[in-house]
Amino acid sequence: VTSLVESRQNPKEAQPEDLLLDGLFSEEVELALSTLAPEQLACVTLVDVESMDYAEAARTLDIPIGTVRSRLARARLKLANEILRHRQGAVDL
Repeated sequence: VTSLVESRQNPKEAQPEDLLLDGLFSEEVELALSTLAPEQLACVTLVDVESMDYAEAARTLDIPIGTVRSRLARARLKLANEILRHRQGAVDL
């Protein structure tokens, strides 16, 4: 079975179960992202999705770099907790 990392690198080799798992993971992430405050989502989007460094994100949002760092820390913790909660709920079904 092709690993998820390999299937992303070689999409032609992706197995159906890999695509299903990847889709489920994407759904979990989207659901978790929807729980973030707009300020947290903006920081996560700029730093974790757009690959900006903290200083660049701070300039873009016109906020101090420390605020970017604290929002990211809280957002990442919330994302991890939401994904864990979703997975535990799926197991309980």
